[in-house]
Amino acid sequence: MSIVSIMPLRPVHKAYSYRAVDALHAGQVVLIPFGRKKDVDPTLGVVWNTAPDHTIDPDKLKDCVPLLEWPLLHESLMRFLEWSANYTLSPLGSFLRMALPIADVTRPTPHQTRYRLVTDSPIQKMTPARQKVIDLLRLGGLLTRTEIKAATHVSDSVLKS
Repeated sequence: MSIVSIMPLRPVHKAYSYRAVDALHAGQVVLIPFGRKKDVDPTLGVVWNTAPDHTIDPDKLKDCVPLLEWPLLHESLMRFLEWSANYTLSPLGSFLRMALPIADVTRPTPHQTRYRLVTDSPIQKMTPARQKVIDLLRLGGLLTRTEIKAATHVSDSVLKS
């Protein structure tokens, strides 16, 4: 467990200390609770400094969660953002927010229906197309409509019935 400085993607001028369970690197994107309330929604942040601050009690800090699917921010980009914020007298967190493509993270994931075979009871109007779908679903797994259509070459009307 270590202490890292994280710059939230909020209009703030300084980085805040958080407790990291895993080893983190400067430039890594993380999810952090930001605010005084315990039930606050997490926000994105970037690990700004990994040098431990021994003046802070680790038990008083909140945990951060690394987002491993995000690439590390390059050191030169981080320094450029610092310079830009200082030059324009603007919060560094605002510049950081502009530099990251956060729309993909903040947008909810689309709902996707998946299908599986629930029962082996006989179907009244069995057609060859329906039989293909049933044979595929007997193999197990959860499949989307697109996956079923690609594997069996049947139309939407077969899947809707």
